[in-house]
Amino acid sequence: MKHYCVKRRGPKVKMRPWLFFDVKFDIRDVRSSTSETREGNFQAEMIPLDDDLIWTPDMVTERPGDFLERNAEPIVAPEDLNVDGMGDRLQDKFLEYLLRYHRIVIYRNTFYDLYASPAEPFEDFLTRCRDCASQDLAQDFRALSDRYLRRLLQIEDSLERASEEFRTSLEKPTEETLETNRIFLELREEISTLCLEGESSQRKIHPLSFEMIPETGGTREKLQALRKELHFDLLRLRQDHSQRAESIEPFPLTLTLNQIDIVGTAILWQS
Repeated sequence: MKHYCVKRRGPKVKMRPWLFFDVKFDIRDVRSSTSETREGNFQAEMIPLDDDLIWTPDMVTERPGDFLERNAEPIVAPEDLNVDGMGDRLQDKFLEYLLRYHRIVIYRNTFYDLYASPAEPFEDFLTRCRDCASQDLAQDFRALSDRYLRRLLQIEDSLERASEEFRTSLEKPTEETLETNRIFLELREEISTLCLEGESSQRKIHPLSFEMIPETGGTREKLQALRKELHFDLLRLRQDHSQRAESIEPFPLTLTLNQIDIVGTAILWQS
C-alpha cells in the first residue's frame, strides 16, 4: 500500500496516518436519466479493523480528485506501521460506510422536472432552467399580446358603433378623430412592443392622455384599465417565470453496491 505525506508548510509538526480511498461511482438513475461515471477521493481516520466499528460522517472528508497530486508527495512506508494485507478488510469497511452515509446529490427543477448532472455546477443548471423559462415566457408574451390587441380592437369597434359623430368624422377627420386614431395606434404599438420584446424590452412607460377620445360607453375608463392591467400582467408573467426557473431542490441519487468500486487505497500522513 502506498504512503503519502502532505507537503509541510512552516514549522515541523507531528504527522499521523489517515486512510485515503480512491472511489469510482457508476451512476445509473432512471428517474433523472443520469448515466455517468464519477470519481471521488476520501480521507478517513484510522479505526480498528478487528471489530464492527465503521466511520461516521464526521470522521471522513471528501477530497478533490487532484488532492494528492497538488498537496502530497510519496514517501517510504514507516516500519512501525504495517497495513499490508489489510486492503480487502479496509475496502469492505469503507464500502459499508459509503452505502450507509454517502449520497451523491444533484439538483432538480420541480416545475420543469429537469435534473442536473452530477458534475454540473448549480449556476450552470440554473442557467438551463432560466432558458426553459425564457422560452415559455416568450410564448406567454405572444398570447398576452394577442389577448390585449383583441380587447383594444373591441373597444375601438364599440366606440365606432356607438358614436355617430365618430363614424361621420371618418370621412372628414377632425382634430379629435385624428387624436383618437393616434392614441389607438400608439396603444397597439405599445402592446406589441412590450409583449414581443418581453424581458429585453427597455421601453419606458409614458403617460397617455385620453381627454380627446369621445366619452362614449366609458371608453376612456376602459382604455385606462386596459393599459393598467397590461403592465400588471407583464410583471406577473415575469415573476411567475422567474419562480419557475428557481424552483430547484436537492435530489439525492441512490447508490447500490455494484455501483461503487474502490480502485485505490493509500496511507496519507497529515497533522
